[in-house]
Amino acid sequence: MKLYDTQKNAIPDQSTQIKVTVPEASGINISSQVIEDKIHPGEYTISINGTKSGEVEFTVSQNPVQAGNPVSYSLKVIDANNNPLEEVMVSWR
Repeated sequence: MKLYDTQKNAIPDQSTQIKVTVPEASGINISSQVIEDKIHPGEYTISINGTKSGEVEFTVSQNPVQAGNPVSYSLKVIDANNNPLEEVMVSWR
């Protein structure tokens, strides 16, 4: 996922502030470690895998940014073989 402010500036050094959660008993396992891309600061990766097919709602949250500006998230959904998954619905709340 990418973390930007309202002026489209990447927000680096937030890997310990980002949390991804799903409902319990969803069959989804989420890594507790969010990794920031060293070449592209402000881009983060988290490992998410599951044992069931179907839909599940993810919640992504980030502790407040000190500047107080709104934050925008974007993400690329990929499968276990690093293939992009098209038309996967993702919603942010």
